[in-house]
Amino acid sequence: MKTNLYISTIINDILITTLTMSDLDQPRANISFTDGTLYIRDFTSDGIHYTFSNNTFSLDDLTNILHLLNITKDMIIHLHIYLTSELNIGDRLFGMSLNLNLKSVYLSNTKSIGSYAFEFCKSLESVECSDQLNTIGELAFAYCVSLSSLSSLYELTYIGESAFEYCTSLVTLNGLNKLNTIKNSAFDGCESLEALPKLYELTHIDIGAFTQCPSFKILELSSYSCITFCNKDDIDEEYNYPNLDFIFDEITDDEIDEFHTLYPYINVSRSHYILK
Repeated sequence: MKTNLYISTIINDILITTLTMSDLDQPRANISFTDGTLYIRDFTSDGIHYTFSNNTFSLDDLTNILHLLNITKDMIIHLHIYLTSELNIGDRLFGMSLNLNLKSVYLSNTKSIGSYAFEFCKSLESVECSDQLNTIGELAFAYCVSLSSLSSLYELTYIGESAFEYCTSLVTLNGLNKLNTIKNSAFDGCESLEALPKLYELTHIDIGAFTQCPSFKILELSSYSCITFCNKDDIDEEYNYPNLDFIFDEITDDEIDEFHTLYPYINVSRSHYILK
């Protein structure tokens, strides 16, 4: 039977805890909690940086930490993870936990954020990610109604289905230089969303990605011929894009006609020249 060994010390009045899994016999992380902030840092021994199993900070890991520190999720206001090794944020880490007070998250060396990871974190206002982040899973931030900013999305390639659904305070996302996939309903109900940077690398977009975004006016894309549009049956008169123009750097007149035939409720235009 697997058991946990916890080693705790007090440094500058802060509880510092080392979590060791007995079946691995290796320390995994230094953990501290003070003034509402949960810190997770490297544990280093003989020049080796130890990290979580499979490089994933899972719900089970968080549950162990809460038990160790004798705290509950609702006591965590800020989450700061500082790890040298690449990390994945596991599914449902904070998601579906009601009455949470989590306001900010800092994630270093994070490659992916799992499905439902922060769903319904209604107090969450900001997320600062590492430049390595490449995947945001389905419903990862859905119904985070206070979320207004995410930073360092320059390596992000994939936004999952309903990832930001009903993030009603989200105005924009910066970076997105390498984004190539936006899944269905990714920004559904983001009523404050105003703009995204031009998506030069986009190759796949589900056509229902931006439904119910009344403030979102322009989606700038590169070449029409390089992009695959999916789920066209999800668009009808009830969920149309009356205020949004898809603007392409490269699109022929024939392709404009084709787009209108496939998606009659969506505006399409060529750069600097709107055709409807």
